[in-house]
Amino acid sequence: MERDLGCVLGAALPMAIAGLFALNLPPALLALIGMVAMIRLGWVDDNVANDLVDAKALPGSYVNSVKRRQVWAWRLFGLRPGLDPNQIDPALLATRYRAEAQVLQVALLTGLAVAAGLLLPLAMGLPFLALMLGFAWLHMDRLYLSLVALDRGTPVARHILMSRVRWAASWLPEDR
Repeated sequence: MERDLGCVLGAALPMAIAGLFALNLPPALLALIGMVAMIRLGWVDDNVANDLVDAKALPGSYVNSVKRRQVWAWRLFGLRPGLDPNQIDPALLATRYRAEAQVLQVALLTGLAVAAGLLLPLAMGLPFLALMLGFAWLHMDRLYLSLVALDRGTPVARHILMSRVRWAASWLPEDR
């Protein structure tokens, strides 16, 4: 029960933080942060779709990246390396990256909703705010499911990792 509560709070935290940032930061800085987050979101989605989903073992570049992260975790926080990077399941790393992408999606949608609600006239801003917060809520629900799977140490199924809105992915081949 308390593990699931931690996942609920972990899923709600990006929405709360993005809302507070959108209320307090200037619009130009919000736009800059949003652009950087969109670039990161595209990169993470590309890694999941092209490198990790169907991999039998972790690609070499990812093994080196995990080793570098372990070194920095040891230097900065005193955390000893726990697992050999060659034994990490690619599907579990893809689930972790998908959760990161969902955090970015929730934060972007919430920030966009709050900023538009503040900057647009009421007749346009209120429906846009409601729509974007609804989309952010859906992504927050997906983030919760990813966090529960990561907490249990199980990867999310392939069809969930690769799920996209049908109209947004209509140009992609069907086997993805």
